Amino acid sequence: MTILSSWHWHFKIFLISIGHFGIFLKSLGLVGIFILSIVDAATIFVPIPIPAAVFVCMATMTINPVLILLVAAFGATLGEFSSYTVGRGGRLIAKKEKWKKMIKITEDAFEKYGKFPVIVLFAACPLLDDVIGLVCGFAKYSVKKYFLAILLGKLLINLIIVCVCFFGMHWILSYLHFSA
Repeated sequence: MTILSSWHWHFKIFLISIGHFGIFLKSLGLVGIFILSIVDAATIFVPIPIPAAVFVCMATMTINPVLILLVAAFGATLGEFSSYTVGRGGRLIAKKEKWKKMIKITEDAFEKYGKFPVIVLFAACPLLDDVIGLVCGFAKYSVKKYFLAILLGKLLINLIIVCVCFFGMHWILSYLHFSA
């Protein structure tokens, strides 16, 4: 058996196991994706071992991708309020002189570049979304505007994840002669 055919065989077994996990995920349904998205986004600077994106990716094989997109984005948006809340509460702690300067710089940057587009962009980047929540909380940014900006960013990143996974998994499965 050559290395390539061995790899091909192992990859098929891996896809079968993903399929079984997809069946389990389908039993959890959209509620499972919603809860997982909240938990994943609510962790501030401590990523959970298996991000929600992996589950969203696997779920595209068994659940309507449009529903997954909407549920995952809304759950992640609600989860991001944890960093906003910490930032808002941290403002009380940050009354010390050294923090006042940092908050002023952040508020000036928002004014110069525009708050809303910066928040949407940061929300769409997996590594920057916690930072923007803290900063928005510090700056007392409007909760309604923050919610809308985070929702748009999470819709964007989840749209990318769902499309790549949905079309990518279907392509891989058809290439390996599995039916999807």
